[in-house]
Amino acid sequence: MDELEGKVAFVTGGSSGIGFGMAVAFARAGVQVAVSGLGQRHLDETVDCFAQHGLDVHPIRLDVTDRAGMERAADEIEQILGPVQLLANNAGIGLTGPVGDARPDDWDWMIDVNIKGVVNGVQTFLPRMQAHGDGGHIVNTSSMSGILPHAGAAIYVMTKAAAVGLVVADGQSRRRRAGAVRSAGQCPVHPEPR
Repeated sequence: MDELEGKVAFVTGGSSGIGFGMAVAFARAGVQVAVSGLGQRHLDETVDCFAQHGLDVHPIRLDVTDRAGMERAADEIEQILGPVQLLANNAGIGLTGPVGDARPDDWDWMIDVNIKGVVNGVQTFLPRMQAHGDGGHIVNTSSMSGILPHAGAAIYVMTKAAAVGLVVADGQSRRRRAGAVRSAGQCPVHPEPR
């Protein structure tokens, strides 16, 4: 995507952390931005922070594991801002500790948010991007852990490796088609505390 101004972006997990930073950068580039988050307080703080900097953002309370909720979010964004050209599948969670100590609920939670949340975003927005014909871009936030696994976070590493695999395989299949929706991934590193 060469020109961002006037486009519409949806950033899951955009009310905090990396997603918040992405949303601010998009808004400063002239993109109409919608963000999702689980907590209303974070969403309210996001709207206030954007307003303090003369930026607009549309907040949506959403659990990315809820596919029907993702569809409702897409409908709401299209009604208020227009069709989404840029999806940032950014919502994610982390869990550390030995695999043997993980409960079934820990596995389900990590897989539901870090894998199924991405799937729900792709399944909801890719067909819409293809239908509007303007192309688009899907960015999936992974982690360096998805490329360079490390001890003590095996479940997290597994889910982030899945996000990397999706981006690489899907991107290769759609990369060369004109007007195609493109895929990309980002693999941030969490620096050591000072």
